[in-house]
Amino acid sequence: MKQLEESKIERQHKEECEAIRRLIAMQPPRSETQKTIAALEKEIAALEAENAAAIRTLDLRKKQFSLLLHVVDELQNTIEDEKKSTLEELRASMEDNKNGIDDGSGGSEAMAVD
Repeated sequence: MKQLEESKIERQHKEECEAIRRLIAMQPPRSETQKTIAALEKEIAALEAENAAAIRTLDLRKKQFSLLLHVVDELQNTIEDEKKSTLEELRASMEDNKNGIDDGSGGSEAMAVD
C-alpha cells in the first residue's frame, strides 16, 4: 500500500515536471529574448530623444509665438498713437485756420515795403 502511494506521488511529480518542461519549451530561447529586450531598449532611447527634441521645439515655438503676439500688440499701440497724433495735428491745423478767419485777416498778411 505504501509503495502504491509512493508510486502515485512519483507519477504526479513526473507529470508536473513534464507540464513545466512543455511550458519552458514553448518560450523562446534566452538569447532571442535578450536581443528583443536590447532592440526595445534602443527603440525606447530613440523615442525619448525624439520626445526631448519635440519638447525643445515646442518650447521654442511657444516663445516665438509669445514674441509675435507682443510685437503685434506693440504695432497696434504704435498705429493707435500715430492715429491720435495725426488727428490732433489735423484738429490743431483746423483750429488755426478757424482762428485766422475769425481774426478778420483771412489768413493773408500785408507785405511791408521798404
